[in-house]
Amino acid sequence: KRHLDEPEDEMDYRSAIRSMFRYNPNNFVDDDDDPNMEVGFDQIAKEERRR
Repeated sequence: KRHLDEPEDEMDYRSAIRSMFRYNPNNFVDDDDDPNMEVGFDQIAKEERRR
């Protein structure tokens, strides 16, 4: 998705990199890991005690 204020050459390097690595950003639209990474203080303290 190109923003209107981006120069044309900026899109060219993005497209080149995405094609080199066969990256498709549409594959990750629903990939939301943030809720899984939220823990409370008790969980953090428990992990710290294990060390």
